[in-house]
Amino acid sequence: MDRATEKLFPIAEKTVHGTKWGYMNRSGRTRISLVYDQAYPFQKNGLALIELNDKQGLLNEYGRFIVKPMYESIQPFSEERAVVQTETGFGLIDETGRVLTKKRYQYIGQMNAMRAVFQDEMNYGYLDEKGQEAIPPIYANATDFENEGAVVQTKEGQFLLLDHTGKMLYTYPFPSVGQLSEGLMSFKKKVDGKEGYITKTGAIAIDPTFDTAMPFHDGYAVVAQEKNGQYAYGLINKQGKITITPTYEEVRMLGEGRVALGKLANSFNPFATRFALAKESGEVLTNFKFTNLGPFQKGVSSASDGGSTFFIRRSGKRASDLPSFEGTGILEFIHGLIAEHKNNRTRYVKEDGTLIWEEPTEVVLRTPYKIKEELYEPNVAYIVYYPKIEGMSNQVEQQAINQALAQDAGVRPVTQEELKESTYFSDYEILFFKKHIVVLEQSGYFYPYGAAHGMPSKLYAVIDLRTGHKYALNELFEENKDYSIVLSKLVKAQIEKDPDQYFIEEYKGVDPQQSFYVDEEALYLVFNVYDIAPYVMGFPTFKIPFQEIEPIIDKNGSFWLAFHRQAVT
Repeated sequence: MDRATEKLFPIAEKTVHGTKWGYMNRSGRTRISLVYDQAYPFQKNGLALIELNDKQGLLNEYGRFIVKPMYESIQPFSEERAVVQTETGFGLIDETGRVLTKKRYQYIGQMNAMRAVFQDEMNYGYLDEKGQEAIPPIYANATDFENEGAVVQTKEGQFLLLDHTGKMLYTYPFPSVGQLSEGLMSFKKKVDGKEGYITKTGAIAIDPTFDTAMPFHDGYAVVAQEKNGQYAYGLINKQGKITITPTYEEVRMLGEGRVALGKLANSFNPFATRFALAKESGEVLTNFKFTNLGPFQKGVSSASDGGSTFFIRRSGKRASDLPSFEGTGILEFIHGLIAEHKNNRTRYVKEDGTLIWEEPTEVVLRTPYKIKEELYEPNVAYIVYYPKIEGMSNQVEQQAINQALAQDAGVRPVTQEELKESTYFSDYEILFFKKHIVVLEQSGYFYPYGAAHGMPSKLYAVIDLRTGHKYALNELFEENKDYSIVLSKLVKAQIEKDPDQYFIEEYKGVDPQQSFYVDEEALYLVFNVYDIAPYVMGFPTFKIPFQEIEPIIDKNGSFWLAFHRQAVT
């Protein structure tokens, strides 16, 4: 088969260097090696986004770089153009990877109707397909272009509709005007008033009677009414007729003339939402039995009922001739195969259910050692993947370290009350393996319902495979050397290079119980969320090359010798 026409699919598996991604063909054969930190599906133009060393690039279907991993982010292509982000701002590239813009902007939106909104300093304008400023940045705000034009704001209470040259077509003297969608725009007559819709000429098409009025899609728009701080959602058509009365906690447009109507039994528990399938015209086709409904593809939608995931047809009836699986997840058609996404894992099957590929659950370190993946799932809201070491000669020691790893991951009795009030997900990575040392990272995310955000966690285990011993930080250093003071100074020096990122006053030095891990070249010291930096900084991690701390390392100690040669004396 010609590689230029062969369809490829992203796949991932755990390795001794963490989870790595590549691509397989329709028969499950690996066609692009699993060497990337993340790989995304191929786009219609035959390019795929990949990540490597915290940078993003683009591959073609031969596995060759069109854009080497050099950008902070690359947005999906639209009209043969993609937005890229660097440390200094945003730019625009074509499908060959050529940078079209001559400068970096504070923001660039997706190319629509051959125009992309951009922000320069405090104002907005539009780029053309060549990356040139087709409409200068003179507007206080701006929306994406539609074929008929784009809505911009000149000042408070003054909006305009522009054509592709920047010519003003119409003015709107309202405090709020939304994006043009299918010939209509949401608007408000008063700052704190209700929302309705106007035509592009400014004539009122639908009276402002809603608390929220979203853009139109395929002739319908989601609207909402607020009461006592709670929003109830419904649907209207372009004539302003309410086809679905705003009484639902969620209305999700699924395409192909169908919507999902959501009722929430517990206002803080997203898993308590139950969906029914309905027509956009308002006819409800099923009862509220689904925990999730996805967009329609080929006349079917991925659905879950809390016990299994399957396809339903536009009638709401189950498609019994298509694959399903136990548990909650998503089914998706991709180039003639079906991807089964469940618990952060993906497998590919044919439409008749024949398995094509699934992620391996074992990683061979070296004979006889291997890491086997285990899953603990007492409930859809509590999911734990954790590593189990196999191949150790002493089964008692092996059982002891595996019990400790399971406990670190969150394997424990979970009460029904906990499951009603929060969710927890945990997964692991193999960060490093050499000689007798394996380094494991267990990442967790705990979310109590109703919280602004959840709380992540990371635990590290540096394990000697011969004995099952879990090394402590002090075991890397000579007994008569004050390693804590040395490490504290090195970390402080790194913090002082970028002090605005940290809570300097909160830094108290390196604790003997400091979270850490190692690789062949360095020691890594890890601080918890909020310890010395804001939440958005995640887990501040400081790399300390061994050459910087060589004088205090115990090179004849069991820790060092487990992954390095003995020191020459």
